[in-house]
Amino acid sequence: MKSDKGSRPKGLEPLFHMLSLSCSDSVKSGGLLARPHARLKSSRGFAIAPILYMLTLMGVGAGVLFSGYSQVLRSNIQITNDLSAKNELNGVGTTLAATSRLSSDATLLCPPRGPTASGDCGTSLVKLTPFATIAASSDAGKLPASYGNATSGGSPTEAGVFAAGSGLKQIDPWGRFYIYCRWENARANASDPAIAIISSGADGTLQSTCGDYVSATGIATPKGDDKMLFFNVGTAIQRSAIWQEEGTDVKYGSVGSQLVVTASGNLNVPGIATLSTLSVTGTADLGALSLHAPLPIESGGTFANNIATARSNLGSGAVGDAVFLSTTATTARYVLGSSAIGDEMFTVATATAARLLLGSATVGDLLFSTATTEADARIILGAQPTGDALFIAGTATAARQALKAAPLGDMFFASATTPSDARIIVGAGAAGDAVF
Repeated sequence: MKSDKGSRPKGLEPLFHMLSLSCSDSVKSGGLLARPHARLKSSRGFAIAPILYMLTLMGVGAGVLFSGYSQVLRSNIQITNDLSAKNELNGVGTTLAATSRLSSDATLLCPPRGPTASGDCGTSLVKLTPFATIAASSDAGKLPASYGNATSGGSPTEAGVFAAGSGLKQIDPWGRFYIYCRWENARANASDPAIAIISSGADGTLQSTCGDYVSATGIATPKGDDKMLFFNVGTAIQRSAIWQEEGTDVKYGSVGSQLVVTASGNLNVPGIATLSTLSVTGTADLGALSLHAPLPIESGGTFANNIATARSNLGSGAVGDAVFLSTTATTARYVLGSSAIGDEMFTVATATAARLLLGSATVGDLLFSTATTEADARIILGAQPTGDALFIAGTATAARQALKAAPLGDMFFASATTPSDARIIVGAGAAGDAVF
């Protein structure tokens, strides 16, 4: 029996070899030659058995290969998600630190807040949405199971998820919200908590709390398969020293001492700026300028090549320039127009000397400097009680009364215009008056 080896598929050559051996054994035993019909049936049986055996081996091998490939695939996915979560936690943490602010009295570190932040941190950016708000929305299914466990440790000032539009990654690689915890602690206490961010991991169940950290070292200690990032106050301030866009401004530096570049190109530098070379186009507003070496005349923004032009460029007029150049105080006063008396008045050391310079005598000086009331002034002028009463009497009657006038005497003094009127005042009748 001939066979065409060129027509056999390479992968089935072992099978054809086994079939050839089976046929050869049958011929040698005489069974196939003696009984042609039995030989045909036996050949069919021997052909099917090796095929089934090979198919079984192929199935087992494919199963093993698929299982191994699936395991490798699952491991790769898990590693990828773990790395993604770690990178996202680091990125979000750095952004939160960089956008933190100081309280109104500059004593507290205020990470981006939610609606229940303290009044001291009311100016910090809003980047937190409370759990209750999410639980009542269509996004409730994205909250990790047992999310309420977050606030059972650490006593955070606020806890929730990142607000929509905050610029922060809201959802972890497993499709659940990141949990955000924030504290408001003194910037002077570097080991106090500031920021914590937690992912519930692949199982979607939050097993960690905001308080799962070692405050002194700033190391997070998450539970189960949770992923967690923790910053204490010191770390948060340190991590804030990056360029960060905020609104239309760009900021760099640690919280409380940030350099700000505004949208209009203005540069706000807190503290002291040490510059070896500074070129300014436009107006420079310097709160204070400390020079380690004097500026040459042609510099300092005056574009002058001599002293007089420099003063003129700085706005000096003729009088101001003359005062600026005066070598003595007297000369400067004369430049300002002082006369001899004015100059002396400007330089006298005491008020008494100034009054004497103006010609005051002893009495005038006393009146000018000592009398605090009109009565004091009259006393200085020598007034006695009776004279003082006469001096300030408002009417003639009051003056007479000051002179101790009785009613009858006052009538004599003020009413009688003739001797007859006077006699009538004292009670004279017609006969008595005639006898008088």
